[in-house]
Amino acid sequence: MKVSDEVQKQITGIKAKSDKQIFDIITEFAKKSNIYKIDDIIEDMWETGRIKEVSHSIHFDNSFTTHYVCERLKKDLSPFKNGEMGIIYACNIEKKY
Repeated sequence: MKVSDEVQKQITGIKAKSDKQIFDIITEFAKKSNIYKIDDIIEDMWETGRIKEVSHSIHFDNSFTTHYVCERLKKDLSPFKNGEMGIIYACNIEKKY
């Protein structure tokens, strides 16, 4: 027997609340485990950058990815004249200045 529309709405509400709580828990863990902060200078194999924004992506398997929106820097750590931005993923960081 199929449940009524009202019961289906209740179930959907419970699932949405649960998903939000899971998202909040993972986001809080991601923030606490982040070792780099705004204005830190980091480098991966492709570029060097000064962190301007920290973001976390939550995945369906309850894992997360941290990435940093960075002001791209030259080898001497000065910014490019055009203010070019780039993204560096935490899993790719090779060095912090």
